[in-house]
Amino acid sequence: MRWELAYLIAAEAACRDNSLTDAQNYLFSITDNRVVTGQETAYNTWKSALTDQASLLAAIKYNWHVELWGEGYGLQTFRRYGESVVLGANHRRSNKNISPTQARVFTFELPSSELYYNPYIRTTDVSSLQKKH
Repeated sequence: MRWELAYLIAAEAACRDNSLTDAQNYLFSITDNRVVTGQETAYNTWKSALTDQASLLAAIKYNWHVELWGEGYGLQTFRRYGESVVLGANHRRSNKNISPTQARVFTFELPSSELYYNPYIRTTDVSSLQKKH
């Protein structure tokens, strides 16, 4: 686990619990490390604008994308924030809009190597898994 992940989880939890000062402290411990020399004034202006829960949650969500963009947290994050997402062209079901109002059950396809070479998955399990798709 990256330390940024732990701090983002803590910041979001504190913000949702209306502990805004704690949420700011967790978030700023991450963002303080990214300030570019010469941009301190703009950064401090941004920090001073995060005074209410909505703006702080938006900043935390943005930093989920900045810090963990390629680490597989996108689906969890957009579901938690109640937002839709459109799958890109690199997905088998590209241009499909996934909405948070859809059923909370997801079907994940197992790679064929896992299905056929894992001794703990029985043949009957494989058949039932393939039928769900």
